[in-house]
Amino acid sequence: MQLLDMGTVGGELLKKFDHPAKNTQVTEAWEPNIKLLKQTLAIEGVRVIENEHEADIPVADNSLDMITNSHAAFDAELVKQKLKQNGLFIIKIFRP
Repeated sequence: MQLLDMGTVGGELLKKFDHPAKNTQVTEAWEPNIKLLKQTLAIEGVRVIENEHEADIPVADNSLDMITNSHAAFDAELVKQKLKQNGLFIIKIFRP
């Protein structure tokens, strides 16, 4: 199962899943977080994707089984393009 965590920040949500690193990728747009991810998740084998705009998903269409998002903006149509048929998009909504 291929998993992408959008706008992962420091990977806090992702780490709770205990998903195999070789099947996991993350996107991040903020440079300080990218540096942190290269020193943590990337060393474990997670693919760290630097993206200029947080809503970007620079992976092939129909390539992901699941996308998670708890921090980043997203484009629903783009998310749909990237997911395989019957793929899941899970967002965490924060309420004050």
